Amino acid sequence: MPTKPSQLPEWATDGDNIIEPSGGRKAAGWLSGNRPPAQTFNWWQNLAYRWLQWIDQGKPWRLERARMAAANAQGEAFGFATAGIQAGGCIYNGTTWDVLFAGSNGDIVTLNPLNTITKTQRTSAGGYNGTFRAYTFHGVAGAGFGVLVGDGGEIQTSSSGVTWTKRTQAGAYAGNFLGAAHDPGSGTTVIVGLDGEIQRSTNATSWTHIAAAGGFTENFRDVVWCEALDLFVAVGDDGMVQTSPTGLTWTVRATPATADLLKVVCSDTNVAADAELLAHVADGSLLKSNDAITWTVVPMSTGNNVGFGVLLYLDGVWHIFGDNGLAAVSIDRDNWSALEVGRYDDGTIDFAAVAVPPLRSKRWFVTGGAIDSFFYSLGI
Repeated sequence: MPTKPSQLPEWATDGDNIIEPSGGRKAAGWLSGNRPPAQTFNWWQNLAYRWLQWIDQGKPWRLERARMAAANAQGEAFGFATAGIQAGGCIYNGTTWDVLFAGSNGDIVTLNPLNTITKTQRTSAGGYNGTFRAYTFHGVAGAGFGVLVGDGGEIQTSSSGVTWTKRTQAGAYAGNFLGAAHDPGSGTTVIVGLDGEIQRSTNATSWTHIAAAGGFTENFRDVVWCEALDLFVAVGDDGMVQTSPTGLTWTVRATPATADLLKVVCSDTNVAADAELLAHVADGSLLKSNDAITWTVVPMSTGNNVGFGVLLYLDGVWHIFGDNGLAAVSIDRDNWSALEVGRYDDGTIDFAAVAVPPLRSKRWFVTGGAIDSFFYSLGI
């Protein structure tokens, strides 16, 4: 595809010598014999520059609210309890990709990404009524499994999202799993949780306990596979970061954070020189790294102790979604601006889960909490 220009067409930014044409002139345009003043050309070129600047800063994304069809008049589509939705992703149903959300009471919901109204409630295996905390897809379309993990060492898998099967965790682990990630190249899935727990599988069926580095027994909060670095990156309490190329042997990486790291995401490039990572710190700040070894702090202006339930990198734009309807975007991880979230958002939703369907035609989904709706991107 064409290379993105390195500079914007900046024009008349001092605000002087700019005159906006009248409504009548805009409607008629310039006629034969007119001699347009320079000030109106400056207005037009400056306006074009400011629109391009807005687009370049990630503003083309807008999220629209969609309510889910429900069996009752109250529209309580998900039926989740207070803990609400905690996990999200996509699962191949045998024909195409469905969006999947899961959370409290063992609830699982799937929907067609092209149908923003109708959802299908799925039944978790074994009458599980705990909370699913994380999701990943193990494998490739037509030959893979959705993997949901949660409280009480719960692991469940499904080949289509319709029927789910309980899997036995390693070592009778009874803590809560909080993160899951998959390396499609090696076919390895890693899940992490409380008390420094790491488990690994190459088939999503049988699981093996893996020791964390440095005798770490605090809590791992999330894990991501970073394709560009060929690394799993796990984050946890007290600023902990550990990395592993295979999920078997882990290495502690020093960070400047002392608060807990709650979420981590990696850019979707497969070129090591272009790798970028972002982690959410419990004090409301962010950490960034280009190699998963050296980490630096990114101060945020969203307020202290703001929870970022979702970190997302998509099409060159970083997104954060969090408590009280927080949504922001950045193209460099340092400078953030508010993201417009559907005209019906009242600022009370605590975003917690995201789903990005393959071949999505710029439509993806974010939601959270005990709500009857979700938000989907309109794109450009």
